Amino acid sequence: MAKNVFYKKSRTFRKGTIGDWRNHFTNEHKQAFKDVCGDILIKMGYADGYDW
Repeated sequence: MAKNVFYKKSRTFRKGTIGDWRNHFTNEHKQAFKDVCGDILIKMGYADGYDW
């Protein structure tokens, strides 16, 4: 499993650039993610609030 996940041509990972999701998420994607995971991201310290 690990060999397939960390294989360079694997579709699992994109560029690996921090924050690159902003180039791909629409406002609808962001809202859906906030609805499902927003409070968890705040509790874990990944976000300060919902303004992202």
